[in-house]
Amino acid sequence: MKPIYLLFAAWQLVTASVALGQTTEGSQKNAPQDTKPADVETIGSSLTADQLLSAAQKAKQPVPPWKVSPAAESSPVFQYQFWPKESELKPGSGQLYYFRALTLLQQKNGALATLRQISNREDQATQDAREFVKSMELVIEAISTMAYLEDLSWDHRSRDIEGPRLYYFKLEDVQLARDLARLLMIKARIHLADRDFKRTSECVLIGNRLAYLIGQGESVIQRLIGSALQAMMRLIVEEMIQTPGCPNLYWAIATVPQPLITIRRSVELELDAVHRAFPALRQAATAGWSDAEAEQRWIEMMQQLHELSGSNSDADNRNPLLAVDYSDFVPPAQQRLKASGISDDQLQQMAPASIVMADTANELDRLIDENRKALLIPGPQKSLLMQVNEAGIQTAVRFHKESGLDDTRPSAAGLFAAALFPSIRQLDAAADRSPTMFRRLMTLEAIRHHAAVHQGELPDSLDDLKTLPSVFAFSTEQPFEYRIEKDGDQATAVLSGMIPNFPTAEHLRFQIVP
Repeated sequence: MKPIYLLFAAWQLVTASVALGQTTEGSQKNAPQDTKPADVETIGSSLTADQLLSAAQKAKQPVPPWKVSPAAESSPVFQYQFWPKESELKPGSGQLYYFRALTLLQQKNGALATLRQISNREDQATQDAREFVKSMELVIEAISTMAYLEDLSWDHRSRDIEGPRLYYFKLEDVQLARDLARLLMIKARIHLADRDFKRTSECVLIGNRLAYLIGQGESVIQRLIGSALQAMMRLIVEEMIQTPGCPNLYWAIATVPQPLITIRRSVELELDAVHRAFPALRQAATAGWSDAEAEQRWIEMMQQLHELSGSNSDADNRNPLLAVDYSDFVPPAQQRLKASGISDDQLQQMAPASIVMADTANELDRLIDENRKALLIPGPQKSLLMQVNEAGIQTAVRFHKESGLDDTRPSAAGLFAAALFPSIRQLDAAADRSPTMFRRLMTLEAIRHHAAVHQGELPDSLDDLKTLPSVFAFSTEQPFEYRIEKDGDQATAVLSGMIPNFPTAEHLRFQIVP
């Protein structure tokens, strides 16, 4: 019987992060008193921004432009800031106060349910919401203290976990960070309704520090949750800009390190995790297992890999048994191992399953190295490498049943790579998205400053922005495109630029209003 190969669904950690409540970002809204902002983090609206934008496109209706007022550079320049000054930081570990905040939140009867209910409202500045936020003073005090501590490192070490349980490692304490961010957003919106921009900016600062704390963890999931928390704070900044009387936030945005959350370290650990989860792959070349011992280890790995893929149907549950027939993998595996320096005598002494596993280990190392190469290339130049790498993994996954295949035939490494390797392109896009959107907001603030000193007039081009210069998009290292659309006496400005994996948010349209 010919082997049936496991067509595992690719276990993408970006998708896993969606299951945790984080998805790609973006928002569009009118003045805060008219509509509630939405974002594809789905943090409190029934429709995400992506869905709202898609619905508008299907109805052939343009997305309403933002209404923003002229605002000159703040004085003092750093009257508002979204990141603390180094001189303001105090000794101490932020984790202590983070967990204190979680404990206080969970101990208060019904607080989590009330928090989530309020965060889904259109209006979050109601009297009962204000009373709820007041009842959360100790929680807010704890995360506020965390925000001004020097040590925001995270001590979850996924690298110390061995075996398949590595992929079952749960992070409930990290996931609950979204609730703290929701609390900060409600508090910020209350201050924004009162036109208290100073206190609103303080909420954003605390939220950014919370995002940074979570995003320092080793796992990709923690990095993605950290990115999602930062995007939630970006929503508040967008609402501030659209609120009448908002001061210029150019330098407040500039205080935030960009990128705040990086992915390289966690992706490297994630790629190497396959060998920690399945150590038998590297052991196979020298272990001296008998045919029965090697085959048993192969069966166990296939069963574990099948469980990690999340398949539950009866048909799927039979796949590990059918996948035991690995004989068609053996000839090309022998050729590759021989080319790598293993002698014919060594190959003859190895069990067939050991040959397949040893070859799988080598091929996984090759795929890991190719993916790491892309992480080391700066800026947009890495995109092509990432595309080539993902195409290579897909090639490794495909299995051809024709006989007489040579050493170019894919190995069993494709089974592991498809199920366990994260999507480097998607992770990179998630990491680049917020920095790009923050930089676009800085350019918008530069335009608001120009309008303030030129009697409400829009600049003819971004080159006209002198005092507060426009900034380049983080994802492309290119300037944003800028144009003015005229409709009678009404001028709508458009800032455009590629937002990674979020095409519906590529155009920010706004009008200058008194």
